[in-house]
Amino acid sequence: MEDILKVKIQPLNAEAFKPYGQVLQQKQLIYPDTDEGRVAMEMLQLKYRPNARKMDQMAIHFSYNQTFIPVHGSMVLVVAPAPRNRAAGPEGYEMDYEKVAAFMVDPGQVAFIDKGVWH
Repeated sequence: MEDILKVKIQPLNAEAFKPYGQVLQQKQLIYPDTDEGRVAMEMLQLKYRPNARKMDQMAIHFSYNQTFIPVHGSMVLVVAPAPRNRAAGPEGYEMDYEKVAAFMVDPGQVAFIDKGVWH
């Protein structure tokens, strides 16, 4: 049987997003961190998905943090804290389902997720 976790979408704000990363604000600097010492940027065009209310996978990486900046249209960013058992390897990572959150990121807002945060 399929388990379903319902997550309420909330507005992006610095305090609510703090367990997952930072929200860029006026007169505040954020410093990207990568194991390679280089910062890369990529522009993607996301397409509307009729089944977007359901997810079946999330990404995670420990070698760099990641920034999301919608240019046109809003996006929902679903996140969960980094696993405590990083040494277990990808197949054994635990996810804290009680702390899964979803944020509406509007055009011009910047969500900067920490290394290891599920997204």
